[in-house]
Amino acid sequence: MALLSNGLQAWVYEGCFPYPDIIAMDGKWKAARAFQVIVLIGGVIYIVMGCIDSCAMPGKVERPHTIVAACLLFLSLCSGLVLLALDSSLCKNNVLLQETGVFDFNDTCELAVGANCVISATVFWFAAALCTLMASRSKSDDDLDELVESGTTEPLIQEGV
Repeated sequence: MALLSNGLQAWVYEGCFPYPDIIAMDGKWKAARAFQVIVLIGGVIYIVMGCIDSCAMPGKVERPHTIVAACLLFLSLCSGLVLLALDSSLCKNNVLLQETGVFDFNDTCELAVGANCVISATVFWFAAALCTLMASRSKSDDDLDELVESGTTEPLIQEGV
């Protein structure tokens, strides 16, 4: 709910509204919106697939593959490109943010909480991609079988350490 007043009249607004027809979305604004949708859908798919993989075989977790790392790297790129909105007509020459004669909107587009969250999400997607890539290059099951055949009797993971 928002309360706006010009000193003589007061308006109460509850809810969202679409941008009026006088607002023209440029390419960067549209691209930022598209990249945000890609990140949202890709993140949900990644989380759901991770849950399905861990529930399908609780005793055995498959090694991550390079394709998963590439998808996470793509999500990292898309997440970073959401910041194109800061250089679009959303922030520059936005009719709704300019002085209207009745109200003076002093809002400007700058790095704030939302942009900082996008930056941290980009870093986390990139870190997940790197960790997945490193995990896919770890020892395979064949290497473990060779250790067992060579007479290794020590466990690979020490308990109580």
